[in-house]
Amino acid sequence: MHDASEARMFKDFSFETVARRAGELAAVRDVLPPGTRIAIPHLTGDDLPALVEAAHAVRKMGFVPVPHLAARRLESAAGLAGLRAATDQLFVVGGDPVMSRGPFPDGLALIRSGLLAEHGFRSIGLPAYPSGHPLIDDDRLWADLAAKVDALGEQGLAGSVTLQFATRAAVGDWLAESRRRGIDLPVRVSVPGAGGLSPALAARLGVGADVELDFPDGLTLHFSPFGALRETALLAGAGRLPLVPAPALAT
Repeated sequence: MHDASEARMFKDFSFETVARRAGELAAVRDVLPPGTRIAIPHLTGDDLPALVEAAHAVRKMGFVPVPHLAARRLESAAGLAGLRAATDQLFVVGGDPVMSRGPFPDGLALIRSGLLAEHGFRSIGLPAYPSGHPLIDDDRLWADLAAKVDALGEQGLAGSVTLQFATRAAVGDWLAESRRRGIDLPVRVSVPGAGGLSPALAARLGVGADVELDFPDGLTLHFSPFGALRETALLAGAGRLPLVPAPALAT
């Protein structure tokens, strides 16, 4: 039996799949509640048509697709219409490319362009990094997040923040700092799926063996299954946190 605070973390939890494996969600339709938000990262090697196709597939299964749109990979605004036909929710990131392939050097520029609102998107997710970002210093991370929040508010768009993998202490510090800065959006926190994080991925994300599946009250969970799709879906649907194997988190 979970206490009330843990039960709240599972209410309206979200899930994740990559575009090329979106069809596999059909195998967990009996586990994930209808209307579950499904994040679809915009990975290297996935072009925009693949992201659009995956979003439509997720929607047809009865879930709510939330494609990750990498601003530096967006060659023009033309692709936004295809995404909007599948969903009114996006998660906006800068993306891995160092150089922009189009007019948007980062996620803030895309949001400030007004194109998301013009195309009818209503809710925009934003990333945050309680354990820090390997390429961006904390001052810039906070300044960019505050600017994005302001831009969303000016355009009447709803927003939320998803925290990347971090320790309980780092998450708590981030929440305290966000309140101090007046950032008041719904917050989700990423947790690894039943298979845990590989050492390589943990290193890339800037986290290590001290990742904890125990967080302050007031957050909602976002599950990243990393291949353990059904096992993670079963745990999430049952309101249980994965037991992450220690070797999977070792540095």
